[in-house]
Amino acid sequence: MEAKAVGKFIRVSTRKARIPAQIIKGMSAVEAVYVLKYMPKGAAHPVKKVLESAIANAVHNLGMKQSDLVVSEVLVDKGPSLRRVEYKAKGSVAFYNRPMSHITVIVKDSLGTKAEKPVQKVAKANKVEASEPVAKKAPAKKAAETTKAATAEKAE
Repeated sequence: MEAKAVGKFIRVSTRKARIPAQIIKGMSAVEAVYVLKYMPKGAAHPVKKVLESAIANAVHNLGMKQSDLVVSEVLVDKGPSLRRVEYKAKGSVAFYNRPMSHITVIVKDSLGTKAEKPVQKVAKANKVEASEPVAKKAPAKKAAETTKAATAEKAE
């Protein structure tokens, strides 16, 4: 069983993000988080965040154990680029791109066992059987007026 997390529009170039992605591929998930935490690459932080999200998805949604997870795939795809302008001498300009990337992390259970989904508690509404007649309650103002009228009729 596998869990997946996707980080989109992350402001790091794909070339720089693929370095930590290749290093953690095949590692246990817990070990990969520690490796990324102390890796001296700027792109390691966004990859670590997506990996932690994939681990949380596996634990919460699929009921897997965090210690049994292995990083099976890490994909770094190219996203859109922000086009920026740098002003140069003599009124000229230079254009440069600020690239983005989409990072996908897939973690699998190393034992190969199928985890059971956690039981979700569903609140059941109290249902009234059809055989019972349902009496409507009057609004508070009208109820007070009807009781006053009823007492006045009895007094006469």
